[in-house]
Amino acid sequence: MKQSKSIDKIRQRLSKNTVTLLLSNGGSVILSFLLSILIGRLLGEDGLGVYASVLAWIFPLSLVTEFGLGTLITRDIAQNPENAHAYLRASISARLIIGGLLILITWLTAPYLSQDELVVQGLGLSSPMIIILPFYSSFTAIFRAREIMHPIAWLNLGMLIAQVTLTVIALYFGGDILVILAINVITSAGQLVGAWAVYRMWFYRPSKQAISILPLLKASTPFAIAAILAAIQTRASIILLEQFTTTQAVGYYTAASRF
Repeated sequence: MKQSKSIDKIRQRLSKNTVTLLLSNGGSVILSFLLSILIGRLLGEDGLGVYASVLAWIFPLSLVTEFGLGTLITRDIAQNPENAHAYLRASISARLIIGGLLILITWLTAPYLSQDELVVQGLGLSSPMIIILPFYSSFTAIFRAREIMHPIAWLNLGMLIAQVTLTVIALYFGGDILVILAINVITSAGQLVGAWAVYRMWFYRPSKQAISILPLLKASTPFAIAAILAAIQTRASIILLEQFTTTQAVGYYTAASRF
């Protein structure tokens, strides 16, 4: 009887979390699609091409900073919840080192990564995302490990709603693609602050344990390799297209691929 009740609770929890993530993912797809339509319709294929080209570089670099730590943290904290804060401290330290180095490299090499001046400026403007996205992943990894998914859904949808709303306002007042990229950085930073607030209110538990960075990175390496290869596979076409053609061609490609 007890085993049956335990199984029923697990099923209910899985069903609830699955529905929550489905709503989050579905809403995110719709809002991201709407954002692409807004940029493409009001800034043209060139604007959409610049937007896609910049993010095609930033997203894989953020995954290098992420280095599979989110997946590792989720797995380990699910087994030892009391170590959550220790893992969070270690992951933040690792990401500051890796991400800080990658941001510096991006600033120095941006003029050589594209012949389009707007893409170059956009890379410099969007470079904080290389650290912001992995930092956010650290908090959501803890939420997932504790099997509480609704904060992730609300944070994702809230960020995208804010981004779409601010984009509409910016475009109405004549903002260019650099303003749109700045809004992306600002709303993502706001999402990170929101995740930190949720963690402090509901998940924070002090921990005296110290976790070394190097063993943590070594353990997360297989996850990192898989994520980085997947990111390269999905973004390489945009990067190569921009290198050998124009941002206008990238805009057409991006608009078509959104469907």
